[in-house]
Amino acid sequence: MRRSILMFMVAQALFLLFVSVSHSQYNTVQFTYNDYNDRGPQINDNGHVIWAGGYTGSEDIFLDDGTSRIRLGNYEDLHRDYVPHINNNGGVAWWGQTTFYGNWEVFLYDGIGTTQITDIGHDSYAQLMMNNNGLVVWHRCDSDCGMGGDGDDEIYLYDGSSTTQLTDNDYDDRYPRIDDNGYVVWGGDDKVFLYDGNSTTLITNGTGYGYYPSIKNGYVVWHGGDDSTSSREIFLYDGANTTQLTNNGYFDQAPVVNSSGHVAWMGCDGDTTQYCGSGDWEVFLYDGTSTTQLTNNNDDDVHALINDNGYVVWQRGEDSSPDSEIFLYDGTSTTQITDNGLPDGRPKINNIGHLVWEGSTPFSGQEVFLAFPCSFDDDYDGDLYLSAFCGGDDCNDSNETIYPTNPNTYCNCEEPNPKGIFEVCGGGIDEDCDGLVDYADPDCDSGDYLGLANAEASTFGGNSLIASGSSNAVALLLVPLGAVVGLRNWRRKR
Repeated sequence: MRRSILMFMVAQALFLLFVSVSHSQYNTVQFTYNDYNDRGPQINDNGHVIWAGGYTGSEDIFLDDGTSRIRLGNYEDLHRDYVPHINNNGGVAWWGQTTFYGNWEVFLYDGIGTTQITDIGHDSYAQLMMNNNGLVVWHRCDSDCGMGGDGDDEIYLYDGSSTTQLTDNDYDDRYPRIDDNGYVVWGGDDKVFLYDGNSTTLITNGTGYGYYPSIKNGYVVWHGGDDSTSSREIFLYDGANTTQLTNNGYFDQAPVVNSSGHVAWMGCDGDTTQYCGSGDWEVFLYDGTSTTQLTNNNDDDVHALINDNGYVVWQRGEDSSPDSEIFLYDGTSTTQITDNGLPDGRPKINNIGHLVWEGSTPFSGQEVFLAFPCSFDDDYDGDLYLSAFCGGDDCNDSNETIYPTNPNTYCNCEEPNPKGIFEVCGGGIDEDCDGLVDYADPDCDSGDYLGLANAEASTFGGNSLIASGSSNAVALLLVPLGAVVGLRNWRRKR
């Protein structure tokens, strides 16, 4: 177990050499550290983060409320919990299985305990969403939707005590969204429908086809057009009237709206197909008056989202790209949040400008990353030193044992570090932020570790491994081995 911990710490230390933050106005930290995949993170306005994590086929839901980190979907080791949503009151809803290869059900965490709010007896995997009042909407198959089945998808609403079926027809109703008024929109039969708490209205009656609607504070947006095959345009419904925001003959899609009726979307700049084969995707913003193109390059800018302050976040580079980065527009200028040559994608943003996203590391699977404005918390790890990315001198603001003037550079492996873990010296960690690591750091020379390593090396017929002034390549390979052997012998003597 200790060997796994030591190797993991070395890998994470090397990872820090690869990752950099590209803009000093935002502090970026790695939020999860493990050897499995963490996916689908979301963040609420209190800074609480939710995500699904685990090995493929056995994912669980994790919640970090700023004080503690808890596991919500811990029913069995071999089942899946997926697609979590969190509201500003700390409520969480997700799809999950109660048994291995079992049916998908809806689960709700209210800050105290978890409740299973569906038990339908057949597979029901689908989209869901929860508002800040704890209302949950989803779509699921009404009977048999497997291979050759005769069922279709319908929309359901849970109001905190009971579930109401909002649709009952012979076509698929999918992708429901809900706002804090309790209004629900969805797509069905290539049209958009709105439920206002009392009745359902077809709101694409005069605009033809409509797909993938989004709603906020009564504003509804969708992409659609006059036919089902050619270009797509963006439409905005304000509760009374519908406005067509684009008219360019290209493919515009995936619009999202904020509480002021401002809209962000991705549009293809040279192709009328949904795949944008001969063009590339760009991000656009409608601010209630006019439309601005936020990006203009030869890359694909996708997964755009907007918060209530008009901040827009997106991913540059497709999901399959080996290098995709996160960008943020704050109403005035655009900041590149990541620049590490690795896949970062599917960002989410809250209303105070905090971001979370899925990011890869050189040594493990998907991890969750967090970025926040420096004015919020310049000392994220609590070691009393400000992040270097926010004008301070802490070279690693996600680890409280790494900071300037650190009196213990952990080269004395006879004692555990402040985390209680015996480290492998030579791990490539700059513990005191002086730009020097391992044996290049003069602070390492006085540690008892060197004598311990040399003594153990002599048992293999060697002399001192630390040459005067420098270490040769053999020393760099054998010193960590000698430290491990010495540590084992020391533990036996104790």
